[in-house]
Amino acid sequence: MKILIVIKNSPAQSYLFTVKAKTTAEEIHAHVRDGNHSKAIDTVFRKGAFEREVRESDIHATKAKLILSDYNARWDLTR
Repeated sequence: MKILIVIKNSPAQSYLFTVKAKTTAEEIHAHVRDGNHSKAIDTVFRKGAFEREVRESDIHATKAKLILSDYNARWDLTR
């Protein structure tokens, strides 16, 4: 599962991660479902595999199943 993390600093930073373990993906889903977006991000940072940093202009073209920020989570419903 590909996850894009967007950190709203000045300037904003975006990172693409891959999570392959099903148990880790389920843990992230549980945090998102409970509204604990910060815990979900922490889990991705600790257990996911970093792919690359994404420029702001490339965010819309990036294929990610989940886009996470501190206060928001958006699922890609086109998949």
